[in-house]
Order: sequence, then structure tokens, then C-alpha cells
Amino acid sequence: MRKSLLILCVGSTYSVFAFENAKVLPPGVRNLTIRNVMTTINSKTDASGSPQPLSQPLQKDLTFKRMVNNEKGVKKTMLKAFLQHEGFREDEAAGTYTADMSGNVRVIAPIFAYGITERWTLGGAIPFIQSKMKVAMGFRASKRGQEFIDRLQNPENNHTESALEAADKLNDAVGQLNKKLSENGYQKLDSWSGNDIGDLTILNKVRMINHQRFQLAAIGGMVVPTGSTQHQDALLSVPTGLGVWGLFAGFSADAYLRNDLFLNQYAKYTYEAPDSRRLRLATEEEGIEVPTKATSYKLGDQYEIGASMQYEPHFGLLAGLGYIYTYKQADVYQISDPDVKSKLESDTDQKAQMIEYRLGYSTVPAFQDKMFPLPVVTTLEYKKVLISRNMPVKDLVSLDLMFFF
Repeated sequence: MRKSLLILCVGSTYSVFAFENAKVLPPGVRNLTIRNVMTTINSKTDASGSPQPLSQPLQKDLTFKRMVNNEKGVKKTMLKAFLQHEGFREDEAAGTYTADMSGNVRVIAPIFAYGITERWTLGGAIPFIQSKMKVAMGFRASKRGQEFIDRLQNPENNHTESALEAADKLNDAVGQLNKKLSENGYQKLDSWSGNDIGDLTILNKVRMINHQRFQLAAIGGMVVPTGSTQHQDALLSVPTGLGVWGLFAGFSADAYLRNDLFLNQYAKYTYEAPDSRRLRLATEEEGIEVPTKATSYKLGDQYEIGASMQYEPHFGLLAGLGYIYTYKQADVYQISDPDVKSKLESDTDQKAQMIEYRLGYSTVPAFQDKMFPLPVVTTLEYKKVLISRNMPVKDLVSLDLMFFF
């Protein structure tokens, strides 16, 4: 159960930079951007790209075998004997947990940049992330599960105390699940909210070519793991970072079709450094009553390419239309148990194609013409997910306010 919810990680699928270009700041000029991003998450895609409810990992069958395994000692033996006597197979489902889950995420990211030289700009960003997860749990007894309850409620039958107790627990399946979670150190499955910083990004941009119709810049930097990874004991917590150091490099190129219209193309590769931390060794068979162990792992490296057409006439309008493709390799864990390793590594490769729109206004041309007192830029951007795999379906709306000084 726990591993399936890691897909909600914000830090691995959100970048504080958008609509790339090859521009650099003049030496000595500073730029502060306040980026405000909002998204709502109700579904995710599986390995085949098909959408699924966000709550799908919680919607599991409760089998008679699991009911038996939840008991101990004499009660376990007596319940198992009762099921065999009454003709209930252990692999049959007594019912199914139902769940409705949604998430809301808001990111406020100050982004600072400074022109070191005519060719070199240094920048940094650290997002502050507010997350809320809402969940409503229920349980629906199967036909065989209802037969189990009906037979126990028949006063003509003489049943063991363990079987009667099992029926009571089945009627309170959600409460019993939360009890089991609490006994094993987890928080109950309930709505969750959290506020935390994300991973710090440090960006270098060096302009390599500066022709009138073509500009090329090399980009590179690092991601510092200042954000939080998923809380081991809170299944619905939303990570704000990856928990590992990252190094990235790439390029951004602008080809000007006119003085106010250019085509940008960019590519970026991010290397995720190996690390280790203590993890619960869950399997497909058991995800709650499991031990923890310090585990070495390597998160999958990430690739991103994009292209956009951007229109910036002298009167201040900013408009853009772009396309982004992202791919993340699968994670690798150093675990000897094949069942645990399979659970940790399954569905950790990710892929997405997005289209982005931009509309805004800049007073920079008016400031340069001495017609406006301050150089300010404001933009509204929207990213729409077209196709994705093993990722939350989350369209992004962002509002930026940019100052130069």
C-alpha cells in the first residue's frame, strides 16, 4: 500500500522554471520572480497510461485468509477451522475497501537571479509547498462476506467466540484497518495537510552564442535535498522533495523569426545521486506488519526536452505556446528479498507529454523608453498533461510576478 502512494511526490514532477529561453541578465542586474502554482489531483495513470482514481491503492480486497492472519493463537486456529467447516475458501474476498481521495497542492516559489557578467547569470529557487489530502474510507461486503455474517447471526447455529468476533470485526473493517495501522506505528487513514519547503535549485546559465537571429545558452546546476521525503508513518503525506542530491545540465536555444517572435528549443538531463535511508520492507502480500531496514537506492535519472513559440512585441504583450516531454528512469533498490525489491521498484519509471500556454505583460520596453517607472513582468501560465505514465494527472496553473532592480 505504502509504495503506491509515493507517486504523489511533488518534488519529482514539478519545476520552478518554465518557458525556457537563452536570455541572460545584464551584469549587475538582479531579478526576483514570485511564482505561485496551484493544482488539484484526483487521478493518476498506471504503467499503460490509463487513468485510475487516486484512491486505487487503497481499494483492496479483504480476503478470509487476511482475516485469519489478523488473528493470533487459539483464535486464529478456531477461525480457520470454522471457515473450513462452513465451506469458505481462504482466497475468497469477504469484501472490498472503498475510498475517495483527492489532493490540493499550492507552491509559492521565490526565484532570484543575478547577472554576473554579460554572458553568465546565476539563479536560485526554493519553493514553499502547501499540501492537503482528503480521503473517505468505506467497506463493502461481498456476497460471500455477507453469507459469513448471516450464518453467524443465525441463532440456530452454535458458533465459536472467535468466529463471532471475526464477524464483528468485518462489520467494522475500516476501524480494524486503522487499528492495525496504529499498532504498527502508522497514522490512521485520515485527511492530511502539511506545509514545508521543497528542494533548492541552483541554476547557472552561460550564453555561448549571441547572434541577432540565434542565441544559445548552456544551462547547468544542482538540486539540493532541502525538501521532505514521504513520512514513513503517514501513508497520505505528500513529499516535497526527492531526498537526494541532483546535478543537471543542458542547453537552451532561441531562433528569431522576427525581432518579436522566436522559437525556443531546450533539453535537460538530471542525474540523481545514490543515497540510503530507512524503509519499511513492504510486499504485495503484506504492507503493514513489516520490518524496517536501512536501504541503499538510486532514483532514476530524468530527461526533459521542450519547444515553444514565444511572441514579445515592443508594446509589452507576452504570449507563448509550448510542448514538453519528460521521462524518468526506474528506481533501483539494493534489497536481497525479491518480493520487497519488486514492490519498491514497480511503476517507478515515469513519462509525460504536456502542452503549455502563456499570456502576460511586461513594462520593460516602456521602462527602457523612459515611459514607465519600474520594470515589472506578470504572466499567467497553464500546463496541460496530454499523455502520462505512472504519474498523477495534475494540470498546473501558475501566476508569476517578476521584478528587475
